[in-house]
Amino acid sequence: PIQSDDLIHQISGTLRLDQNNNCTYDGGEPELPSWQLNVVGNGEDFSVWTDASGMYSLFVPEGSYTMTVKPINPNFDICSPPSQTIDFGAGPAQSAVADFVAHADVDCPLMYTSLTANNIRPCSTSVVHVRYRNGGTAIAENARVTVTLDPFLTFQGASISPLSINGQVLVFELGDVAPAGIVDWHDLSIQVGVDCGLQIGNFVCVSAAIEPDTTCFQAPQWNGAIVSVDGACDTDDNAVFKIRNIGNAPNSQLLDYVIVEDQIVLLQGQFQLNPGDSLVLTVPNNGQTLSCIADQEPGFPGDTLVTYSLTNCMGMLSGNPPAGGGSPGPFIDQACFDVSNSYDPNDKTASPIGIGDQHVIRPGSRLDYTIRFQNSGNDTAFIVVLRDTLSEDLDPGTLVLQGGSHPYSFALINGNILQFTFEGIMLPDSATNPAASQGYVQFGIRHRADLPPGTAIGNHAAIYFDYNPPVITETVWRTIDEFIILGAHNPGLNKEVPVEVYPNPLASSATILLPEGADFETYTFTLRDASGALVRTAEFQGKRYLFERNELPSGIYFWQIGAGTTSLAGGKLIVF
Repeated sequence: PIQSDDLIHQISGTLRLDQNNNCTYDGGEPELPSWQLNVVGNGEDFSVWTDASGMYSLFVPEGSYTMTVKPINPNFDICSPPSQTIDFGAGPAQSAVADFVAHADVDCPLMYTSLTANNIRPCSTSVVHVRYRNGGTAIAENARVTVTLDPFLTFQGASISPLSINGQVLVFELGDVAPAGIVDWHDLSIQVGVDCGLQIGNFVCVSAAIEPDTTCFQAPQWNGAIVSVDGACDTDDNAVFKIRNIGNAPNSQLLDYVIVEDQIVLLQGQFQLNPGDSLVLTVPNNGQTLSCIADQEPGFPGDTLVTYSLTNCMGMLSGNPPAGGGSPGPFIDQACFDVSNSYDPNDKTASPIGIGDQHVIRPGSRLDYTIRFQNSGNDTAFIVVLRDTLSEDLDPGTLVLQGGSHPYSFALINGNILQFTFEGIMLPDSATNPAASQGYVQFGIRHRADLPPGTAIGNHAAIYFDYNPPVITETVWRTIDEFIILGAHNPGLNKEVPVEVYPNPLASSATILLPEGADFETYTFTLRDASGALVRTAEFQGKRYLFERNELPSGIYFWQIGAGTTSLAGGKLIVF
């Protein structure tokens, strides 16, 4: 690793946007803040970001370094030269300048939306913030956003009057939305009533789909297919998921999907869709949270997985939070929020919430962090600075800025410290104006690819109001672990057999009976708890296995029977 004492040479430069299509900088053309540059050299690979003036600066030791600008999205490209190499030899401190120019590669809009919410407390009013921006290169005409509220949230009003209301589905017209920088988001605030039946530890989910929802860009190794997933509860309280191809080309290969309940894979299969086609999957709902997770088309410049979750289909509150990470697809966002009571207004949260006390999420999941702050002092705050020192288990190269409540500038310090500066925010104190005294920022990031299962990722932030000592948030933890594959509808099982389990629920023991057609000599029985931890394993012969409870605590468990490397059957076991 690079040592601080070796950092004597400086590389700096400015990134600007070409506006007259000559791919050179002409005086007066704008700078581009919050763009990422990749740096490779001296055995290191890291990133820097441009500041509010489109400038960057870094110090490095002796060696050769190649600088490359990462376009903010596929609508943009980098003018020649797309990369520059700087060499520093031995000797006194030296400096070099590497300026870059970006240009619009295609002329079309590219809409983004992102969700956050104020504290969700039972029997109170809260605010859901629908953030949106046009990150493209042309005006998004007649834009609109469709918001689906959780069944336990009641619409009370919004900063824009809805075009239509159909149950929990609200449609808002946004008009023409001009292209904007990565930190320049619009805010649609929706006031909601929170159901009195909610309890601490429950959660509610909201989704937003924005239009126009078409793309006109291209990317290497991507054929134009785009996978998206959404869902709804039908009149029989079933969970109905729809996997769609919203792109302009067929899927190039068979892609995988899974439907997950509480870290357990209930259903898995494959799909390959033509443009405009969809695959509808209906799953009986027992009140638990169900998530559909599908592969994205290879090469798509975005998330490699798409995820959508359904909660409370039966009006129950027994489900665990979703375990999938990432959005349901481009142009769609879904967020789930904890129900809490009294709380510290300066906090950090992460989505997905994860399963169980360890907040288990699937490997490869994107973590979306929100840092919330409130001026609880006795005077106006003129500047707010958020500093987030990333865990070494997170990959700074995958960072995606997702907007905030107020305009801010961003800097990446020492390769792993995120700094968000709200200069001139003029944040009133909470006693004077409680609603206006609050703010937040959001970003997404992925964990490093080589983490072993069971890795716990912790992260917290420091919040500075003016020049006062920082407020330190509590640490947010997420644990990376695989889902458990069970279920009679699982095409991945090598050989399925119908198995009887009785009684179920059980008090002291249960009999597991295999059919006459089961022809293996020795079987393996395994039992896991709701968090996926292995609690019992045994081998047996013949068609009958007697499961003894012994000292097993009450709860929900998941059993599986296999023979050698072959999985045969699995299901749920309730102990009371």
